[in-house]
Amino acid sequence: MLRGLIHRTTFAVSTDELRPAMMGVLFQAKDTELRAVATDGHRLVKLSYRQKQPVSMKKDIVIPAKALLILGKSIDEGETTISISETHVKFTFGQSFLVSRLIDEAYPNYETVIPAENDKQMTVKRDEMISSIRRVALYASATTHQVRFDIAKTSLQITAQDIDFGGEAKEKIPCTYSGDTLEIGFNSVYLIDILSHLESEQVTFRFSTPTRAGIVSPVGGDSDSILMLVMPVRLSS
Repeated sequence: MLRGLIHRTTFAVSTDELRPAMMGVLFQAKDTELRAVATDGHRLVKLSYRQKQPVSMKKDIVIPAKALLILGKSIDEGETTISISETHVKFTFGQSFLVSRLIDEAYPNYETVIPAENDKQMTVKRDEMISSIRRVALYASATTHQVRFDIAKTSLQITAQDIDFGGEAKEKIPCTYSGDTLEIGFNSVYLIDILSHLESEQVTFRFSTPTRAGIVSPVGGDSDSILMLVMPVRLSS
């Protein structure tokens, strides 16, 4: 579980040293629920794990992504014990342990950026969407990596255009969509990152307007425990 948590959060951590809190993963305990959150301002991941016993963690902590990446490569099967002091966190696994200083910064209030009114729902096959975005994005601007979604009831058209070099690509894939037709743009790199860190056969996107964040979650399985968010980009005219 810990290795999966690290894999599905650290990719979304910020590398901006001017925002040190976002260079780590936030760990929160709420009764029997353990949450892990990562964001770089363009995308966000929230994982929730239900425990049988209340999680005995008195405060929110932010663990540096570098420490978690080292931990992810080091831990074996079996249990890992996490011990927390005011300034440090210690992971004990087998005959080894890893100690890291915590990031002593207040984490942004991420819950305010998760939209509650995204009622336009699109379901697609995950692998099919990744492959399509990768092919179309070859013709996207090298600066913005922008791809455009034109979403209808039964089809998603993905378009990319590089105005500087005159290249353009379009591709349609089947989808199931409830809502009025929608045009919205995204950074293709962020989309591929998010979809690659989900494991379900199908994924659901929930939209509101072309300027509001899209929410991505797996269909079935642990759909209640993982939520990913991606900010749109302004479409070129």
